[in-house]
Amino acid sequence: MNELLDPGRYQACLRQAAILLRQQSYVDARRILMRLLYAAPDEMNACHLMALVLKGEGETEGALDYFRRAEQASLTGRQPSIRAEILNNKGNMLKNAGRLEEALECYRLALTIVPDFSEALFNQALLQQQMNNHRSALELLDKLISISSDEARFWTARALSRKAMGDVDDARNALEQALRISPGYTNALHMLAVLKRDQGLLDEAEALLEKKLSTDPHAHESRYILASIHHARGDFGQADIEYRRVLSGDPLSLDTHKALNQLYWQTGDVDKVGRSFRWALKQAPERSDLWFAYLGDLARMGDTEKGLSETAKARDSLGETPDVLYFQARFLSLAEDMPRAMPIIQKGLSEKDDHPGLNHMQARLNLAEGRFHEADMALERWRGVEPFNQEMWALQGISWDLAGDRRSQWLNNYDLFVHVADISPPSGFADTADYLSALSEMLENEHQSRREPFDQTLRNGTQTLGRLFNNPHPLIGALKDQVNSIVDAYLATLPGDKAHPYLSRNTGRFRYSHSWSVRLKNSGHHVNHVHPMGWISSAFYIHVPDSISDTGQSHDGWLKFGENDLSGYGKAQGCALHIAPKAGRLVLFPSYFWHGTYPFFDQDRRLSVAFDILPD
Repeated sequence: MNELLDPGRYQACLRQAAILLRQQSYVDARRILMRLLYAAPDEMNACHLMALVLKGEGETEGALDYFRRAEQASLTGRQPSIRAEILNNKGNMLKNAGRLEEALECYRLALTIVPDFSEALFNQALLQQQMNNHRSALELLDKLISISSDEARFWTARALSRKAMGDVDDARNALEQALRISPGYTNALHMLAVLKRDQGLLDEAEALLEKKLSTDPHAHESRYILASIHHARGDFGQADIEYRRVLSGDPLSLDTHKALNQLYWQTGDVDKVGRSFRWALKQAPERSDLWFAYLGDLARMGDTEKGLSETAKARDSLGETPDVLYFQARFLSLAEDMPRAMPIIQKGLSEKDDHPGLNHMQARLNLAEGRFHEADMALERWRGVEPFNQEMWALQGISWDLAGDRRSQWLNNYDLFVHVADISPPSGFADTADYLSALSEMLENEHQSRREPFDQTLRNGTQTLGRLFNNPHPLIGALKDQVNSIVDAYLATLPGDKAHPYLSRNTGRFRYSHSWSVRLKNSGHHVNHVHPMGWISSAFYIHVPDSISDTGQSHDGWLKFGENDLSGYGKAQGCALHIAPKAGRLVLFPSYFWHGTYPFFDQDRRLSVAFDILPD
């Protein structure tokens, strides 16, 4: 081993190990590094390279030990820039291992040593994005761009955060700048195509995707977006072809499987629903993500018989895990077989007592049987994992109400939290009716499907794809401007209450998380529901049939609040509030409020827009 202590020989071996590391030849790199570390156990470069080898092999704890040794050696050698690089690489490994706070601390330490270290700045920005801290990410990215404005990846990352914060125009500008710097930069091409698709600029989005796919025909994510464009246009045959082309190259693409299910459901090819999932599961029966996505779709379609039989197959492949038990209990509950469902839920909770789905099911079944204390215990466990899940708070409201707990009024204050406002005519229109007529005509062209999605609450109607408020059409922009003003005024009226799950989130700022249009036909309605991941939800009426009265003589077509979805269990609550739909009327309310609509009976359609808001 002594010959390795010769500096020239030692450095040559380090270079060879580094080459093997870049080639991902981890076994050969490890062999060389073990010899070097035997000769010099705490040599900084060898420890650093060994940490990276172990990181590549997925041995996190072993890699951490070598990162620590390399960092200590860098302190002894007084090499701050190298220590910063070690910390940056250590942060990358911790991020990949899901240890996000530890990774963040590594990047911060690296930047205290070398404040303009671009890679650490960029990696910390990406981590902040992963943690949904987009304002913090933007601060880092703006600093990066001030240091080096000719990096396409920095502009592309900036676009991601700007889009997440609802600034679509700035996101588009950032992506166009990235493509000016690097015209073939595929990440920017893909992201710009997605943005334009979401804006309804389908031809422009398709052209960008064709450009990317011409150089990389195996870019499955881009082909998925191309398929979704055909889907949005109503070209269902081509969408089917493109979705299946994605799966031929990437059988594990959950989004594609789910999109195909929706396509077949909405076009009436119900015999094909689930076919792609079953094909993929034959190839990869050990993939729990495939099983749970498939079972989730079956549950949302209400197919209890198929769901139970397929859950049994999932149990054979995956074992009796808490997730498998959750789906078994969910399908039994849908079949109203509560005596069989409850022991399965309890078995799953004995293995994972904070499982959100199992606690959800236990709370519902306990409410159905009048065991409010037990329901509250399940909801408290769920709340510990997902404190702002709106479905959890909706069930809590039922429990408090049925138990006669005064906190029900505190949580569900309909007088304070439901806000009704009528829009004003935008500039350029004689009156509101003139504007709504133009908006109605524009939105009719967006409704291309033949029936409602199976995972939504409307019945006998259609719903638009994508995020409607990203559409740059002036009529949508005019509506969004009106809504912005109404929401700003509404937020300003809400009192403060740090203990309240609704009021405590009010920062005075907001962003739209989703937006869409619904068209209901004769006998159309919404079943009672909540919006699980929202904060504020809404209904804005564009066209209302003449048969829907606003005088209260009939509630046909009206919006109702307070009636839950436990009617099958005999625990339904009566309506607490009715609101008449009226063209030009906007209704705002907490996303956890139970709401639905009564059917209406008219050959004319009811056209509306809805959106969910999150605090910013």
